[in-house]
Amino acid sequence: MPVALKRKGSPSVEEDAESSKRRFAEEEVAPQTDATAETLPPPADSAPPPEHEENTSTPEDRASRFAALRARNQASRKENLRETKSEAKRASTDPTQLTALNRKRDIAQHKLLKAEIEEGGEDFERKRAWDWTIEESERWDAKMAEKARSREGVAFQDYSREAGKVYERQ
Repeated sequence: MPVALKRKGSPSVEEDAESSKRRFAEEEVAPQTDATAETLPPPADSAPPPEHEENTSTPEDRASRFAALRARNQASRKENLRETKSEAKRASTDPTQLTALNRKRDIAQHKLLKAEIEEGGEDFERKRAWDWTIEESERWDAKMAEKARSREGVAFQDYSREAGKVYERQ
């Protein structure tokens, strides 16, 4: 009778189980009856099982595949280490401190540029104005004028003006 391997689920299935780990146990296959033998087609022997293909490979093939796997393992280890280091670096830097440092650097660059230009005897504001086009400058002036107008009407002057502001908002 052919012997088949069966996976056991738990040791409680048999009382003579040695450990709680899952394992394979041999179980005898019941003989087939004549009725089941006639209905089932015979197994095809055209393709050998994959286990036989693995055994027929040459030791050089296995060694080369093993070397490729080891190389891939090493490459992935290096990549994981690099990613872990960069993640730790990102986690250690505080974004609020980073923005504060950037702001301080920008202010220092501005002051240095102003000192260099004034040392050369030129007008700093005029030199800075070269960075913007006429259209950008006009839009900025209009924006500043709008801000000034909105700041003027904020304070309380009298009740009739407050009533007018409430009416305009509606």
